Amino acid sequence: MTTDTKSGSCRTVITVHHLKEAKAMAEAGGRSARDIFEWRDLRNPGLALRLEGKRAKWLLRYKRQTATLGLAEEFPPEPARQMANSVRKLLDAKIDHKPYLTARRVGTSDKEAFQAAIDAATPTEEKGWTWRELGQAFIEEWLSRPRAGRKSSPSTIADVRSLWRNPAFERINDTHLIDLKRADIERVRDHILTHSGGTRSNRAVAYIRSAFNWASRYHSARSGLRDTAP
Repeated sequence: MTTDTKSGSCRTVITVHHLKEAKAMAEAGGRSARDIFEWRDLRNPGLALRLEGKRAKWLLRYKRQTATLGLAEEFPPEPARQMANSVRKLLDAKIDHKPYLTARRVGTSDKEAFQAAIDAATPTEEKGWTWRELGQAFIEEWLSRPRAGRKSSPSTIADVRSLWRNPAFERINDTHLIDLKRADIERVRDHILTHSGGTRSNRAVAYIRSAFNWASRYHSARSGLRDTAP
């Protein structure tokens, strides 16, 4: 049966049919970001397929935490359930689950991704900034402050703020800079190129390079970059 409402939820055993239904609803048009529908899995409580506007993703709710496992098109239901089980174990062990998700999204097996999360388990303060924190620091501590009598224009600051809110960054927002790979940045670039065009993509690359260079040069300890930049 096809869902005929823009917002709401239902409990069901999620199948490939629901992935196709989410895609059809997204492509039907007439949806805004406020239109949210969830299919909540009966086989793996806490796991949900969430359609927000025109984007569908897998979510896990567990112990008052919510983790985005990936986009709907990345994982069929059974791998999503497997991921939900692994993320629960990591949360119970108080281990950062994001390295696990990053590894799974590039095709790493569940076992290897789980081990990657364990290997990466070091105190957060030792790992430095996340991608989100880099953007905040770059804007507030560099672009917004006068430098030799100058500071960035309001339009530039607004442009960088807008860039860091781009959906292309959703996967890496909570990833520490030292855990990022060149391929992660290339995927961001390609996403922006596809959805916003070459001019916006080139500008994004320039801003990203500038932010990394600034953090590496002036805040290598705080950022965790240790004088390196992609």
